[in-house]
Parts: sequence; structure tokens; C-alpha cells
Amino acid sequence: IGAQVMFVKNDLSLDKNYFNGKMGIVKTMTSKEIWVHFPDEDKTIEVERYEWQNIRYTVNERTKEIEEEVLGTFVHYPLKLAWAITVHKSQGLTFDKAALDVSQVFLPGQAYVALSRLRSLNGLVLLSPLRMNGISNDQDVMEYAENKASEEALANALKRETNTFILNYLKNSFDWNELAQEWRNHQFSYNEDAHTSAKATHADWAKNQAGVIWQLLEPSSKFLMQLDKLFHSEQLEFNHISDRINAAFQYFMQPMDTLVYEILWKLEEVKRLKKAKAFYDELIVLDDLQTKAVLQLMKAKLMMATLVKGETISKEKLTSAEIKQYKTIKVERVFEDFKKANITLIEDEKDAERYTAKRAVKKESKKTTVQETYELWLEKKTIAEIAIIRKLTQETILSHLTKLIQTQTITISEVMPEDKVIALAAAFAGYKEESVAPLKEKYGDTFSWEELRMFKASLNL
Repeated sequence: IGAQVMFVKNDLSLDKNYFNGKMGIVKTMTSKEIWVHFPDEDKTIEVERYEWQNIRYTVNERTKEIEEEVLGTFVHYPLKLAWAITVHKSQGLTFDKAALDVSQVFLPGQAYVALSRLRSLNGLVLLSPLRMNGISNDQDVMEYAENKASEEALANALKRETNTFILNYLKNSFDWNELAQEWRNHQFSYNEDAHTSAKATHADWAKNQAGVIWQLLEPSSKFLMQLDKLFHSEQLEFNHISDRINAAFQYFMQPMDTLVYEILWKLEEVKRLKKAKAFYDELIVLDDLQTKAVLQLMKAKLMMATLVKGETISKEKLTSAEIKQYKTIKVERVFEDFKKANITLIEDEKDAERYTAKRAVKKESKKTTVQETYELWLEKKTIAEIAIIRKLTQETILSHLTKLIQTQTITISEVMPEDKVIALAAAFAGYKEESVAPLKEKYGDTFSWEELRMFKASLNL
């Protein structure tokens, strides 16, 4: 009692009372329980035994799935004496006071970790003189300090690189060469799939849409050259550039937006066709690329508006309600227009969702050791039988049942006979202590440690 200890595992329960590296003081300790106090939080907890499992993983030859086999278990309290801890173990911790011995460090990072654990130098006690063998100067840092640029040079470089970033962002917003190539690839795929009836009848549509994007490449290329010229002029005028961006937006937005509409309309048609999954997936890719190109146009316009106002560019400044709702509104509009056109290739609405419905298989979450015990308990297995099946001690199984009682998953009357419950109720009458050790000492073999813990858990103390 009074020993300083450190937890060597994270608390896996919902309470998260401790973590690997957390320190505390032993307040109460018996052969069956340990209570640890955290002075900083003025909180005391009972430390539960931690179960380690030695698991062998094998591949099922029939299903090809990985299966687990528990070879054995090791149960202990996740604590170590910690009157002193290594520098490595102290990472992530913070102290008001610490006595440090960094005389044997062999890497610069070790000394840094040790010294930076303290909130201030007021709590620092050096147990030995600092030796420079473990605190070397980084050559890159030394060279930077000797050759670092002046503040004026840095300011000029920042301005120059900022303008370069803005130019590249705007050029990317109006450069659709890669997008046009994707449309071209899609158009030519109809030649390769000439005998695929589900797709072949849509070849003219693909040719027309690809033609739209290719017609935009020439004016787009000219505008990109204009942007280069504007950004390399002696005096950068964002107001004038903003005017040019707005004019380009008005010119390009309508055909680009129409292409999104056309793809969504075609998706409504294709998802009602049988044996057209591959065709549908191709259109989904085009839809994603075309929508991103339109949204990028809208963001470029917002960026210039932000710069003209003299505001700082940020992620928040490059979005709006219109951008966030663009795809949703477009999909709803296409769907409504499609219904009004009375085009129904398959009347069954379930068939219309054959390609869009997600059939993701939900991965079964791994069961906790307490859940596994509970499942066997529901099968009316005895404590001894559960221990044998799970290759655990009966004491461990009883600790699982205690947790199930505490969470009100099961009741104490399911585990103990009525006369024992009545006797325990009398023993706990007016009892306020955290530990059950005084009761164990008082009643001796009348009640076991496990029975006392279970009844205490049923009281939710």
C-alpha cells in the first residue's frame, strides 16, 4: 500500500479509467483485489484482472477464411511498480515535477523527450550533470541557422509562391484535357463492345457528349494562356483577373453543367436495363469526373471573390451551399424530368435499383471475452463447463458474470441461491467502503471473494 505503480495496458472497458503509461498510488491491496488512486483526478478505481490470449490463426481450407484458436490465456493485473520509469515509457505523459537522469542517453531525441515531459523548469531536478554525448547538434539545423533567408526575402518568396498556387489552381479548374480523354475512351469503347446489345444502342449519345467536351478544349486552351499572361505581368491585378474568371465561368459552365445532366439521365435509363452492369459502372466513373470538374469551376469563382475582398483563402471559403447541394439537386431534377417523360423500360422498381443497391456485407464485430461467456451462459452451461470450454479458470468466468451483473445483463438471482442473496444483503446493509476486503475479513469463509464482488456489482455502487 502506498506504492507508485504504472498501468501497462489500456482500459478496454467503456469507462476508460486508465491507459498504458498512466501512474497511480496503491490505496488498498489484498490477495483478491487492488485499488489504485489517481491524485491528480482525486479518483480511486478497482483494478480488474486483465486477460491475455495466445491465439493461433489458421486458414480454413474449405471457406478460405481466417479462423482463431485460443491456445491458452494468461490473467494478471496490468500494473508495474513505477518509482522510476524509462524515458521511452514517459512519452505522452506530463509532469509538474520530475527527477531526471539523462547522463546515459545516446540519441538527441531521448534527452528532448525527458526534458519536455515537464510543464516548467520549476519542477526539474537533475540527478546527474548533462553530458553532450547524447545531445548533439543537428547539422541541417546548423546550416539553416547560418544560411537562413532574411524576413524580407521570406515575405517575397511567400507572395511569389502564393501567386503560383493561385495560378495553378485556376488553370486546373479550366484544364479538361484528361476529362476529354476519358470521354474519348468511353466513346471508342462502343466499337470494342459492338455486339453488346445493352450498350450498342447508346453509341450516338456517347459521340455527341464527347464532341461537346472536345469543342471546349480550344477556347479552354486559349484562356489558360491568357491566365499565364495575366499572372506574369509586372502588376498583378486580382480585380481584372476576377472579371476574366467570371466571364470564363459564364461561357463554360452551361455546357459543362449540361454534361452532368446528360450522364445522370443516361444512368436513369441504364439502371433499368438488364445485363448492363458494366455499362452502368462506366457511366458512374464519367459522372464522378464530370461533377468534380463542374464543382472545381464553382470553387475557382469563389476563390477569386475571396481574393478581391482581401480575405484569406481557406477550405471554408472555397465552398458554399450551392456547391454542397449541387449533386443532390441535380439528381432530383433529373429523376423528376425522367418520370415526366414516362420512359419506363422495366416497371418493377426493384429492378431499377439493381445496380445502385449496395450489397455490402457487414463485417461481424469481434466478440469480447465477456460476451463469449454470456453466450455460453445463455445456453445454460454451468460455470465449470464454461471454464472448460473457454480454457479459463472458474475465477475468471465469475469475474465475467460480475460484469454482466453490473451492466444488468443478468441478475444476481440467476447466479446465486435466494438464501445466499438474502445473507449478502444483510452483510452489505449500511456498508459504504469501496473494497470488500473488510467484509471478507469479518465473515471469513461464509462468503467467497467472488460472491462479495457480485453482490456489490448488483448494488451498482
